[in-house]
Amino acid sequence: MKSLQNLLDVFVRSEIAAETTRFGNCSVAIELTRYIEWFLLSPQADVDVEYHLKVPVSDNIAAVIRRSVLERMTCDGQPLMDLVRRQKHDEAESLKTWKLPVQIVTPVV
Repeated sequence: MKSLQNLLDVFVRSEIAAETTRFGNCSVAIELTRYIEWFLLSPQADVDVEYHLKVPVSDNIAAVIRRSVLERMTCDGQPLMDLVRRQKHDEAESLKTWKLPVQIVTPVV
């Protein structure tokens, strides 16, 4: 039964991926891709799934979805996972610029 559920999960996520490639707005596609990646990899997503009495995606199926679906999705000819990685990098860099001022201001307050 679990393998059937996993197969259905792959199918549903593949359909989502196919629809995503039709978006002209890459920011929407990036956010959808990040969400899919989150629920494939996040321990919190697994807890939420089990709380609702569903079966989480196995690690093997998650890897297949990542490799066969997420890594192949594109928007405006660009691989979406490259855009996701760039966005995550930019977010991490922007956090670095806030750390020093916050650390300096915090002791004063």
